[in-house]
Amino acid sequence: MRFSFLFRLIGALLYGFIGYELAVAFLGTFELTSSSAPIICGATLVGAVLGFLLTPWLVIAPAKAARNGLRNIPMADLLAGAIGLIIGLLIATLLAYPISRLPPPFGTILPFVGVIIFGYLGMTALVT
Repeated sequence: MRFSFLFRLIGALLYGFIGYELAVAFLGTFELTSSSAPIICGATLVGAVLGFLLTPWLVIAPAKAARNGLRNIPMADLLAGAIGLIIGLLIATLLAYPISRLPPPFGTILPFVGVIIFGYLGMTALVT
């Protein structure tokens, strides 16, 4: 891929942010004091380095495999799958608000589950 270095930088930024958030959650403070600054900066740096090093295996290799797999699928099936996915996501969007009004554990989890289920069902209904 031509954008491998760009993907590596994006991975470094993302994992650096994850390292920062983990350090802040571990310390319980956002303030950079003399005792918390080395931990937060170190976790951010470790996350960025890990992101830069692991991005080829976490992003680039799966993207190449997906690209190669999509080349073997007929255009009619791709178009039908995309249209079915859009229809399924529209149905999930219409149902998300009423489902979100359910009591706390269900109202936060079920809209996301509905998006996945209806998107998948819409896609498979039009492809098969």
